[in-house]
Amino acid sequence: MRIGLGTVSNLLRRVSASTAAAVEEAHGYVRAFEGAKHVDETGWKHHGSDGTNDKGSSAWLWVAATEKVTVFKATLSRAQSVAKELLGEAPRGTLVSDRYLVYQYARPETRQVCWSHLERDFRKISERDGPSARLGRKLLRAAQSVLKLQKKWLRGRLEQENYEYRMGRLRMHLQELLRQGASMDTGRGEQSPTSKTKGTCRELQAIEPALWTFASGACVELTNNFAERQLRHAVMIRKISSGSQSNDGMEWMSRLLTVVMTTRSQGRNPHEFFVESARAARRKAPPPSLLPANPARDMATTAPA
Repeated sequence: MRIGLGTVSNLLRRVSASTAAAVEEAHGYVRAFEGAKHVDETGWKHHGSDGTNDKGSSAWLWVAATEKVTVFKATLSRAQSVAKELLGEAPRGTLVSDRYLVYQYARPETRQVCWSHLERDFRKISERDGPSARLGRKLLRAAQSVLKLQKKWLRGRLEQENYEYRMGRLRMHLQELLRQGASMDTGRGEQSPTSKTKGTCRELQAIEPALWTFASGACVELTNNFAERQLRHAVMIRKISSGSQSNDGMEWMSRLLTVVMTTRSQGRNPHEFFVESARAARRKAPPPSLLPANPARDMATTAPA
């Protein structure tokens, strides 16, 4: 059957509207979630046939993911206001993220900074000149030791007491390395490699508790790999679709991804959910829900597998 492009666009708008209530409910669930939630953002293209960003400049696609519900938001901003809209003014649960500054409005005790990102940061420091290189190598070895020790613990190869003792020693060692880095003599100005290293160490000192939430018995992963996996499907769409052409398109894509990744997390069929939503809208019946079967139980769930 031959279908015009305008018809396809109109159908997309109708299906998008039919999922609006379920997606908004999913956003509320994530904001209220008391367990670990992984947050991240990636670049998104918005070409703006409706008059915004008509040169195709960059936009952003944000994700906030729990074990059972994942929500997306495509926006022209990467500001803290978007993070607050996704996570709430006073975030509940534990936020697992990289070191991006917009997340620092959350207390360090309610965050977990990704150790995979820390390892990359320390590797960059080790590749600089002078004192930065020496300190960077020590920081890198410390990060690798943390990751190896955690892997042993998760595999059941360490007693609890031994794990806590060794992780405590690593924490004290890293604190000392950060102290050394934060007090380095920059000498050659604000843009020198040493100055950059000093700035990174001071930033990490300010949020130091957020490096160790995983070791406090909070059932939190020490990396943000889960959020990156949830974004992978969206990144593939971005590569083959060139992003969005309008604000409606950004909204539709956010809803589409929220439905697809959430239903997959729950072992449900996303296509069936879209069909059910469209039928409910035509009949003016209550829409299907994206929440897990037992939201109250899942509200305090542990970290994603």
